[in-house]
Amino acid sequence: MKSIFYFFIVIYALSLHAETLTISTGFNENGAKLLKTLTQEAFDRVGIELDFQKLPNKRSLVNVNNGIYDGEAARIWTINKVYPNLLPIAPNIHTIDMVLVSKKNKQVNSLSDLKKHTIGVVRGVKIAKVLAQKYKAHKIIQARNCKTLIMMLNDDRIDFIIISKIGMLTDLRGVKNQTLYVKHIKEFKVYMQLHKKHKDLIPAFEKVFLSIQEDGTYQKYYDAHIEEIMSSFTNSLKVVEYD
Repeated sequence: MKSIFYFFIVIYALSLHAETLTISTGFNENGAKLLKTLTQEAFDRVGIELDFQKLPNKRSLVNVNNGIYDGEAARIWTINKVYPNLLPIAPNIHTIDMVLVSKKNKQVNSLSDLKKHTIGVVRGVKIAKVLAQKYKAHKIIQARNCKTLIMMLNDDRIDFIIISKIGMLTDLRGVKNQTLYVKHIKEFKVYMQLHKKHKDLIPAFEKVFLSIQEDGTYQKYYDAHIEEIMSSFTNSLKVVEYD
């Protein structure tokens, strides 16, 4: 009886909303591509049309918080401490894998060793900067993208790079004659956020995001995305992961 009541509540909630919701993201091009695929899957299962927009990082949050757009594709759970009109939906839509990148002669066994070194991060990637500060880096240098940081790494202007794994792989397209050593350091779960005016849709999206995780759809899309990026690598580029 409860399941039937829940079904009709969800149907009623869906009927109250416009046929199309606009969801934005501040992720870069390749991160946005994966998020759009995952968000589209969720919207198809819920039965709502999706308008997906890519915006500068902060503008995406501001527009959703102000109700200009209906939701944000992927943010940390506690983002509503800063943007109070955003409501997170569990489970997470995506997991960001943050990694430490170096040349072979600069590998580390303990992250506490980073306090002796200069760390490079991509400008605007707050998570990377926060991690560098957490590990008490001797110095933090910001650059436009990972390719620029790789050049700085090769010139010994920095010792390590902190970046998301997908962000690193995306920026390495076309890089030649390079071997990089990569150490996993932390995972961050990110969640689709809806503006509070759509709070009655949260149960429907919670159900579909759970099913996307449980039926293997998330892993399928993630693996395909990584494979697409890796297929563009030249044979002279090697990425070696270590513990």
